[in-house]
Amino acid sequence: MKAETTFATRLDAPLALFVDGENLSHVHADTIIDQAGRLGPRAIRRVYGAAARVAKWSEQGTFRIVDCGSGKNGADVMLALEALEAVLLAGFRHVAIASSDGDFTPLALKLAEHGVRVTGIGEAKAPEAFRKACARFVVLPEGTPPKTPSSPAPIDPKKIERWLETEIGQASEQKMSLQALGSRMAQKYGVTKAQLPVADWVTFLRQLERFELVETDGHGRIVMFAKKRPPGDGGLTVID
Repeated sequence: MKAETTFATRLDAPLALFVDGENLSHVHADTIIDQAGRLGPRAIRRVYGAAARVAKWSEQGTFRIVDCGSGKNGADVMLALEALEAVLLAGFRHVAIASSDGDFTPLALKLAEHGVRVTGIGEAKAPEAFRKACARFVVLPEGTPPKTPSSPAPIDPKKIERWLETEIGQASEQKMSLQALGSRMAQKYGVTKAQLPVADWVTFLRQLERFELVETDGHGRIVMFAKKRPPGDGGLTVID
């Protein structure tokens, strides 16, 4: 009776979204969020699965990850328990289950018995029984590609060379460590290693006649470079 009273006071409850993170790939995250947003205001967004297997879901930033351990069917059991808890204790009237797993058919039917509207979200392979158990089933598009960051725009190497000339020329003894230079170029000019025409700063500087590179760490790794001194200036001091 207590549960029935709760239902009566929460007829306008927002959507509770439960995602089977071990059944659906994280590449569907944006589509699932978009579909859920069309169903109603959300209050719960949870992804279930072993932490190592659903780590990519956390990158989306709007889901709470529920670590269900590595046991068999742990994600299914925890999702079902928390969906029932949301209905029986919190009074949710609209639940979305994102999965293509037919094992959620009994859960969808049980929720419907309590007067809950159940929306399924899954791939085309989802069993017909699970689809019919839901009031509505949204089919995710096939081959949803993961989002990839766009490559930074290249920068004219001549500009980079002039900026290097300025920064190293103004540095103490006209020398600068590789780490300091990379940081300086990124902060002041917005130039990163990815925008160079070659693999890294060392390779880029080796191609320029204005600079000399010094190996200083005792392992043959270059960590310091400097403006090339004119002939007769005593050469470049190697720092031990």
